[in-house]
Amino acid sequence: MGSRRTVRWQLRALVTGICALMLAGGGMTVFVLQAQNAQIERVTTLIGPARDANTKLLQAATDAEQALTDVVTRRQPESLAALADARARVEALQPRMRSLLGDQNLGADRYEYGRLLARQDGALSAWTYYADRAVSGAAAGEPADADTIARLFGRFRAAHEALAAKLNAARDAMRSTIRQIIPEASLVVLAVTALVLFGVGFLARRAARSLTEPITQLRLVAQRIRAGQAVRADERAGAGEVRELAVAFNALTAHNAELVAEHAEVLRLHQTALAAERAIRESSTAAEAIDVVCDLVGPEIRTDRLVVSLVDEKGLVTRAAQWHAAGLPDFPPDVSPYAGPLAARLWQNAGHLSISDIHAADGEREAWVAEFVREAGARSLLVVPIGLGDNALGVISVADAHGPRGWRTAEITLLHHVASSLAHLIAAVSHRDRQAAYVADLERLDQQKDDFLSTVSHELRTPLASIIGYLELLEDEPVGAEPRVLLDVVERNTVRLRSLVEDLLSVNRMTVGRSTEPAGSERGGGPGLRAVPVPALVEQTVEELRPLADRGEVRLELRAGEGPALVDGTRADLQRAVVNVVANAIKFTPPRGTVRVAHHVDPDSGEVVITCADTGIGIPRADLDLLVTRFFRARNVANYAIPGTGLGLAIVQAVVDAHDGDLAFDSTEGKGTTVTLRFPPAGRRSSTVHTG
Repeated sequence: MGSRRTVRWQLRALVTGICALMLAGGGMTVFVLQAQNAQIERVTTLIGPARDANTKLLQAATDAEQALTDVVTRRQPESLAALADARARVEALQPRMRSLLGDQNLGADRYEYGRLLARQDGALSAWTYYADRAVSGAAAGEPADADTIARLFGRFRAAHEALAAKLNAARDAMRSTIRQIIPEASLVVLAVTALVLFGVGFLARRAARSLTEPITQLRLVAQRIRAGQAVRADERAGAGEVRELAVAFNALTAHNAELVAEHAEVLRLHQTALAAERAIRESSTAAEAIDVVCDLVGPEIRTDRLVVSLVDEKGLVTRAAQWHAAGLPDFPPDVSPYAGPLAARLWQNAGHLSISDIHAADGEREAWVAEFVREAGARSLLVVPIGLGDNALGVISVADAHGPRGWRTAEITLLHHVASSLAHLIAAVSHRDRQAAYVADLERLDQQKDDFLSTVSHELRTPLASIIGYLELLEDEPVGAEPRVLLDVVERNTVRLRSLVEDLLSVNRMTVGRSTEPAGSERGGGPGLRAVPVPALVEQTVEELRPLADRGEVRLELRAGEGPALVDGTRADLQRAVVNVVANAIKFTPPRGTVRVAHHVDPDSGEVVITCADTGIGIPRADLDLLVTRFFRARNVANYAIPGTGLGLAIVQAVVDAHDGDLAFDSTEGKGTTVTLRFPPAGRRSSTVHTG
């Protein structure tokens, strides 16, 4: 169990305990050192100086006794000065001795020292008194008693020796005591130091158990959690802050686990959304798509029921699909009429309906909610609209019957994502259906147009044949100059009209995939192709169009290549393509211009190449890509008032495509145009070829 005291309190207690132990150890050390110091101080400041002073006192007294002897017995008056000096030194040392040996630090010994010192001073005073009388007698010529002087000085020496012996004994005793105190003090200091260290270690160990060990355990728990283990920190060990830290750490760990689980759930729902989106894109109908949504999303959202309802512009349900947990009945269809108004309202508000607990909600619910709750047994409800643009297309409803449920953002986002994918699919299917209907209408109109053109063209050919026949009869009759001019005008326009009818028939037949060559002709009349000799075809075309070139004063030249130059195809179609190209060149070339027609076999590719180069008005660069469009005419044609239908090059392109060929234009406005037709040689096409 951990201490309930705080880390601060424990740190304070640790520091206080360490300081107390250090103070105690220091106090004991100081006490020992003070005791030792007192002994040393007695030796150094009292006993030693007193002993030295006593020795000096003996020396001074001895000097005085010698000087007295010289003065009294040897009659040497000059020794009086030495006597006076020695007595002065003695008198100076006596107060010093009394001061040192009377110090309080000597304790009880100072009384013994005082007695011995008084004895010494008394003996010295007696000797001094007799010395003064002897000096005075010697001055008066009286003889001195040397024995008395020696006896008195002997008494002084004996007192001095007693005092000196006491001082020496005291000095030796103190030295012995000091020698004993030093190791004892060292042992005491070591013991105190060991005690302090033991106390510090004890306090530090307690602090470690209370502070560092729980923190270390927290670190180990963090490492194990990072390794993926599910562990908790001990909330009972350590100081108060450490235990609070463990509680917070466990709460953070639990929250992190919740975040990880929530992230995994969000990722799972996101993957579900992607899978649903892919499945919706692969669906061909809206009904198939909503079935897929129910099958994929229903089990993954982990609820009891999921219903998808699609509505039309009037809010009526057109399709519905559902998924529900095992054991639940199907959702009744009589509740579906509420989907339309709800979808419109939610889509207009750009939101969704989320009810975590229907029974606990305040206020009256709308009728459809009550109906939904009753029929579906729902307790919690989530409804997301399906819409695109301004139109509401339906709703996705999710119900949970087991209890209150707070719908998470990831679940709402999933349904919105699925609803968006459904909306785009519904729009795509609707657009596809409308497009298919539109294409069908266009195909029907195109067929009607082709039928109309075919009918009109055939109906026009009959009267045109009659008109041309009567014109030929009239040409044989003699008429005047003016009627002849009128007949020529009628003939030219009749020829133009017949050419237009033939072009229309050709375009119509190529459009519907029929050959322009009449059935049962000399070229076989069947679906097969024949090897057509291009040199003969081009030469025949040039000769047929030479009168047209002569009338326009245009020089028409032919440059023939070598070799057979055979092309698999229909001769009539190929000749019509060459006729249209050469006729166009003659028509758009001014008088005294030149049209050169040539054919050859490309030595590299083996293709049969037909070229027609003129020195005519040319084609604007912007119009080159539109030349093969039906009824298109270049912009510069109107400036020359050249008639035409705009179908000639369209027919040429159709013929070239039908023969797997290639059509190219190279033109410079005002200088001329070169048209190149390329066809694969005979034997390279996949169709059956009949060599005639």
